[in-house]
Amino acid sequence: MQADLVGLDGLPYVANIGSGRVRNVAFSLAWRPRAFLSFEAAGFLNSSDLSNPAPAFAVATDRDLPNIADEGWRLAAKYDRQWSWAKVTFDTAVRYVGHSKLAIVAPFALSQGRYYDVSSGARLGFGVWGVSLDVDNLLNTRANTFAFGNPFSAADGLQQTPMRPRSIRIGIDASF
Repeated sequence: MQADLVGLDGLPYVANIGSGRVRNVAFSLAWRPRAFLSFEAAGFLNSSDLSNPAPAFAVATDRDLPNIADEGWRLAAKYDRQWSWAKVTFDTAVRYVGHSKLAIVAPFALSQGRYYDVSSGARLGFGVWGVSLDVDNLLNTRANTFAFGNPFSAADGLQQTPMRPRSIRIGIDASF
């Protein structure tokens, strides 16, 4: 298995880290109890390991492969109904991204993941026109989504890519 790595000097390089294995179970469900109402659920469980490490990586005690979350799931609901005067749509989703790490060995085995992301939206449509309101990162979660930023300071262990802050979008749309 080849991996893109960063040296202690901050410069990127590619190395053979050994043989690895990923075991995965995933599911996806959808249910529509009424024509205007739907629910979705999806998730996964992963187990990964560096099963036969190259000599330079044999010292790794935690051999989970980098950037592979151990678990994740998403729940969503949507209400989409046409009334005599307008079409109304509400949707919401909750997503969880489990733990992973940036690399196999220190100092780059930085933790990432373990966060929830909640989004919600509403749209009111009038023929070809529509007005919408969407909120992303409703809980204003400040988690680390990916632990890599500046390669020249990665060895300091202070790397983090935070989630986008809560954002509210008001929109007007038209179809032609």
